[in-house]
Amino acid sequence: MDKLKRIIGILLVLCFMIAFTSCGDDSPQEATTNKTTTQNAENEISEEITVLSLNKEYISHYEWYEDYPEMLVRSEYTDVTLDKSMEKEYPNLTKALTETSLMRKKAMEEEKDNFTVTATEEFLNDSEAFSTYVSTLDVLVRRADSIAVSILEDYATEDSRHFNGLNYDTESGKLLVLSDVLKDVSKIPEIVEKEITSRMWQGDFDGETAIPDYFKNTPEEDITWVLDYNGITFYFNPGAIAPTNFGIQIATVTFAEYPEIFNKKYTAIPDAYVVSMPFDSAFFTDITNDKKTEELIVTGNYDNYKRNYYTLGIYLENSDFEVDWFAYDINPYYVKTKEGDSFLYIFSDGSESMFLSVFGLKDGKIKQICETDMGLLYKGDNIFAVPTSPDKLLLSDKSGNPSGLFYSVEKSGIPMKTVYASTSEQLINAIAPNTNIIIKSGFYNLSYNIANIWETQGESWNELNEHVKVRECYDGAELVITDLSYLSIRGETGKPNDTEIVVAPRYAAVINFEYCSNIDLSGITMGHTETGDCSGNVLNFSVCQNINLNSMDLFGCGVYGIGAKDGTGDVYVKNTVIRDCSYGPIMIVDANGTFEFTDCTMKDSDGFGYFEKTDNSSLSFRNCTFGYWETSYFMFLEDITTENCTWSEEYIYPEYGY
Repeated sequence: MDKLKRIIGILLVLCFMIAFTSCGDDSPQEATTNKTTTQNAENEISEEITVLSLNKEYISHYEWYEDYPEMLVRSEYTDVTLDKSMEKEYPNLTKALTETSLMRKKAMEEEKDNFTVTATEEFLNDSEAFSTYVSTLDVLVRRADSIAVSILEDYATEDSRHFNGLNYDTESGKLLVLSDVLKDVSKIPEIVEKEITSRMWQGDFDGETAIPDYFKNTPEEDITWVLDYNGITFYFNPGAIAPTNFGIQIATVTFAEYPEIFNKKYTAIPDAYVVSMPFDSAFFTDITNDKKTEELIVTGNYDNYKRNYYTLGIYLENSDFEVDWFAYDINPYYVKTKEGDSFLYIFSDGSESMFLSVFGLKDGKIKQICETDMGLLYKGDNIFAVPTSPDKLLLSDKSGNPSGLFYSVEKSGIPMKTVYASTSEQLINAIAPNTNIIIKSGFYNLSYNIANIWETQGESWNELNEHVKVRECYDGAELVITDLSYLSIRGETGKPNDTEIVVAPRYAAVINFEYCSNIDLSGITMGHTETGDCSGNVLNFSVCQNINLNSMDLFGCGVYGIGAKDGTGDVYVKNTVIRDCSYGPIMIVDANGTFEFTDCTMKDSDGFGYFEKTDNSSLSFRNCTFGYWETSYFMFLEDITTENCTWSEEYIYPEYGY
């Protein structure tokens, strides 16, 4: 109990110091001016709301007693400041956040020093009964735009957890109080009581008037709240309105349900945003776009000895997701796009690499969309970019993000970066996971670059490039894209005639894909510069899944326009022409999944093509047009589905079938 009291005492000092630093230099005149500005801004918010860029620093302190393996103190905390790119535009906010940051660090340093002294005494007194002093402070960005910046501090020890809210007016940098944001604070107790009692029995509170009494007896500056994108969220720390063992109680008062009580300035929000969610704590927002909040919780089981999470749980009111997990940390973010779609991004660090898990929350149902090797952009000195906008996410993959390109959340929920290529070299260098490559109109012969790489660097180049390889073939070298997910390559205009990619070696595929998934190619013509004997397909897929080809023109002398083997499946081809190939339009063997061709034309090849039916594969053609040899083969296959197709009037009727 004495240890708990000391921790709570330090926490209170920490909160006081931060609040004092943020608002201690306000004169009465400045406070009045700030209120006037807020009231004047209430009439009309005409300016576009800008989402701010912030950075998050991770700091850790560990203390041992000499060579004993038992750790005395583990102090881990984070800190948030405005990105340097915005400091000139928001000097007052920069000053406020910097001062708060300095005091936060000072308080945590003093806590660590005090813990070390006390822990050492306890350890020397009875080392067998000693337990490590642990404290964590996570600073979460709940709102960051040109109107307001709100931060939630999540302080925890092995025995307790407390929240603290800091809300700033972006222009002035002043710390906001409730009366700045609300027209009538007196209505809040009744609304909050209604929100909390909808989820908690009235008898669980410290008396029937616990909530009104809290607001009556607590100074306004001591009330814990944050200004979210959808309203105000109140946090009642353990013991505030209910017994300590009931934990933290949370209530969100939304703009949508109570518009009359808010000052309009602070209800103006950006069209899209990202929110840092507290782990293992309720987060309330309108996920289903019905102007009512739903409760979202991300939690997991933690192994204190191994210091990792071994399960993950995501809970909505009518849906849940539970799975075995392995991560040293779990950092959840709620993502709201311009289209009104809701996603959950969970960033984690595993035993070997960082990874991002994306979950869709459509219609209040949790669905895992993908898991990809991505993390927050590292800026050096344990500082990372904070996600604040779905259109400008600073992320990194295994190779980093040296160009500092922004990722944007696609309609599917997948984060993708967009790269423009106007040369063959730029195209090859741009190939990476989670990437949209837009190729300028023109003619691209990849052979010179591929041959130069192979002749000058060979296998050493392959060792340095995880996802793009070059491989020797009979008359040259070919490009291999491997072990990669979420890549889109498309011509700038979307018209195949405007963008052409070719290779010269007849034994090389134009592009090989191996162990890849979620590949999109569109608006491009592809083929070989030379005709004659060859063994290279135009596009070759091996052990690949979820391939989309749209508005493509694939021509010979490729042996086949599309080759698919070794468990490749779920290939969808639309509005595509496959022509003039040596052996036929497609070759599908040892497949695992669906192959669908819609509104496609297959003509003028010198052979049939080939489809090897398996128990786990299917082939269908809808609204497709076939040439002489293609008709001679596909029209008579019994293992395929055809619908509204146009067949050549001249063809070979198979005497024995195929």
